[in-house]
Amino acid sequence: MSKYSENKTLFKDADCLVQALIDMGFTKDQIEVHKTGQHLFDYHGSKTKYLNGKDYDKAEIIIRQTHINSHLSGGASNDFGFMKNADGTYSAIISEYDSRYISQSWMGKLKTNYAERGIMKQAKKVGLRYVSTTSTNGKRQVVFLKA
Repeated sequence: MSKYSENKTLFKDADCLVQALIDMGFTKDQIEVHKTGQHLFDYHGSKTKYLNGKDYDKAEIIIRQTHINSHLSGGASNDFGFMKNADGTYSAIISEYDSRYISQSWMGKLKTNYAERGIMKQAKKVGLRYVSTTSTNGKRQVVFLKA
């Protein structure tokens, strides 16, 4: 049985989170989105157990182990997902074993993609049109024009 951990994030917008996961290489059909938390499964196909009395085995946004393997070097053993907290933020629920694939570096890239998706969503609301994204010296610049 794998031990899961909760990794708090500032993600609040499910649509931006799903788009950021797509930017990381997953397809929309590989990402499950649920109104209520659904069970995460371990490498045996068993539901994961509660940890410290909390419901760590459920998440509203889930990527199943088979889809993780096709994108992250083929070594992941368990599902991972994002559990919605009472404050509206999502926590990443990752097994200890799989944290070497779904690492801090990987989560950093996801955070960058999420931020860009949020910027694009807000820009569209105020009437701006996305033009391009460029990278220079490790910094990304997103360009918009008035629509």
